[in-house]
Amino acid sequence: GAIVVSFRRGELSNSRGYYSGADEHLINIVQGQIAAAVEFKRLEIARREQSYQRARQLSQIARIFARLDLSDVLEKTVLRLPELCRGRYCSVFLWDETRKQFVLAASKGLTEKPGEAAYYPGEGLTGWVGLHGKPLLLDSRTQSALAAIDPNLVWRSKYNEARTKEDQSLHPFAAVPIFWDGRTIGVLRLSERTEGTFTESDELVMMLVADKISTAIAYSERYEER
Repeated sequence: GAIVVSFRRGELSNSRGYYSGADEHLINIVQGQIAAAVEFKRLEIARREQSYQRARQLSQIARIFARLDLSDVLEKTVLRLPELCRGRYCSVFLWDETRKQFVLAASKGLTEKPGEAAYYPGEGLTGWVGLHGKPLLLDSRTQSALAAIDPNLVWRSKYNEARTKEDQSLHPFAAVPIFWDGRTIGVLRLSERTEGTFTESDELVMMLVADKISTAIAYSERYEER
């Protein structure tokens, strides 16, 4: 915006009505105060929107886990989590003690059926998260971006949700571990984003969902033991 002053009344000390340096200084002060007020209002609106968005996300998460049936939870997760984080594809891999792999349990995007896709600990991005128990939040999957996290981290596109010939290494990726009883029992991952890259807020939502999946798994284990 701009402050426009078009005419100045003449005074005895300034009969021609010229603006002085003092006038310019005063206008600059007023301009600064208006800018501060506008910025404060913008931040207030942003905080209000962020609070609304967080409340909406928590409400959606609660709906996913209204029932603790594991298969129901996993199917709802891969369908609704992308909506919450503006992702396109979502997959859940759970640890299989017999196969010693993180095995596909549910997916939105992969053509492989549950059980047909799997990663060994440390294999690819999903296996890396499973092995180290650390989240990954990537703007891209290029080798330079991966090397900044771990020199041994490599993405080979073993399973491609997008199923296109486009270079997926330039697209964002996010994954978080699923913990239970102090160990990693699965990996929750998102790939592609409808706009921009995944944020720390998205990572927080994913971690909340991963924790709920862990609860559903624990509930399922206890139910099966009855």
